[in-house]
Amino acid sequence: MDIDRITFRILSGYIEKLCGLVLDDSKTYLIENRLSPLVESLGCKGMAELYQRAVQDSTHEIDRKIVDLITTPETAFFRDPQVFDALRYRIIPDVVDNKRGRGETSPNIRFWSAGCSTGQEVYSIAMACHEMLHHTGIEFSVLGTDISATNISKASAGIYSDAEVQKGLNQSQIETCFQRVAAGWKIRDELRSRATFKRLNLLESFAGIGRFDVVFCRNVSIYFSPDVKTALYQRIARVMMTDGFLVLGSAESLFEPQPLFKPKRHLRTLFYQRTRELP
Repeated sequence: MDIDRITFRILSGYIEKLCGLVLDDSKTYLIENRLSPLVESLGCKGMAELYQRAVQDSTHEIDRKIVDLITTPETAFFRDPQVFDALRYRIIPDVVDNKRGRGETSPNIRFWSAGCSTGQEVYSIAMACHEMLHHTGIEFSVLGTDISATNISKASAGIYSDAEVQKGLNQSQIETCFQRVAAGWKIRDELRSRATFKRLNLLESFAGIGRFDVVFCRNVSIYFSPDVKTALYQRIARVMMTDGFLVLGSAESLFEPQPLFKPKRHLRTLFYQRTRELP
């Protein structure tokens, strides 16, 4: 289904307002390929009518479907293993030390996986924390959020296919952390109970989600504009503990000087630490 330049620019601008993704002219194929099934299922005559229907839809159901189709749920368990080495051997120990230094005798570590897709990152964090903390008495919890209601539903169910669990997990991890069910492999209750999932658009308010010691926001802002990226990181800082840690994707960085964060490194993994309270 061909899309003319004017319609593409209108739709791409609308998508940017919905979820922050900036799609330049080279991404025409992406809109065509991913939204064509929606055009057909709604009985629209073309992309221009899809846009008009979306704008007029007071339920925002078409908006949600557009976001589901246009965002890419590329994920895996322990994606970028070196990041989880940094989590195990640098970030978690530093968080525990900082909390005990503040006099917290029974620390509770809160994680946020922002843009958690179908949940593999959330459960990877939970597995790493369980591995490091289960003998210490230190509690932890992980909030997973994503703009896609479809992704959140799958993440909350915690059921994955053979191919999905084999992508990033070894056999011992599969047998220890999952149980066989008819639909595939289900995360064990001990780990599932550590996770909470919520649909959240990162362009909207973070009210009510609390504060976090560690925030993973990996491969989320790649297609955001510089202004949206800067605003996002500032808003994330507001829901972090003062000495909390921010983990970005390997292709992302705080590209301008950010007084709220200072870079840290574990081997080849770069991450960031909050440095002061916000005004």
